[in-house]
Amino acid sequence: MKTVGILSILALSLLLTACGDAVQPPRNEVPRPTPPAAAQIGAAASPGQVSIGFDFQRMHKRASDQLAVWIEDAQGKHVRTLLMTKFTAGGGYQKRPEAVPHWQKSFQPEANTGALDAVSSATPQSGRISLVWDCRDQAGAAVAPGVYVYKVEANIEWEKTALWQGTITVGPAAGQSAAVAVTNSDSPLLQAVQADFVPAS
Repeated sequence: MKTVGILSILALSLLLTACGDAVQPPRNEVPRPTPPAAAQIGAAASPGQVSIGFDFQRMHKRASDQLAVWIEDAQGKHVRTLLMTKFTAGGGYQKRPEAVPHWQKSFQPEANTGALDAVSSATPQSGRISLVWDCRDQAGAAVAPGVYVYKVEANIEWEKTALWQGTITVGPAAGQSAAVAVTNSDSPLLQAVQADFVPAS
């Protein structure tokens, strides 16, 4: 009888142990914290986009055809560089300070060298050039509604440059703008500079 009792107790103990193991949570199942609200929201939406177009005629002269397209706010502060030819973007502004000097003054490339990698390009072929600004600044943040200045500059030869600029309103309504030449309006290097704004839908 004692033997049967001991066996019964052992069997019951093993059964309880097995049941206890079955309800234990799997290892490494650590609850994950909920991400903060800011991480779920993401970046602010852009108010729209600006298309910039212009006629470009290569000069094929020494120290010519360097090209820059950029955006400034109404106070003249640099907002975004949209295009920069490779020579200048790769340090040519140090070798040749007269390369697109108005852009250099606005952007200050020596303090922002890393920002040019995404916008540098080989000198484009002659023809109509079209670019799109997504209404975000150099850091990727959406800009506030308001008036912005778009500028296009290119070297005719050495320090002689053609500079065009115009204003475009970023807001709830679509709009168009024709730029005017600030320097060397008769140069075929840059002509017919204009911009169109389309608000976000």
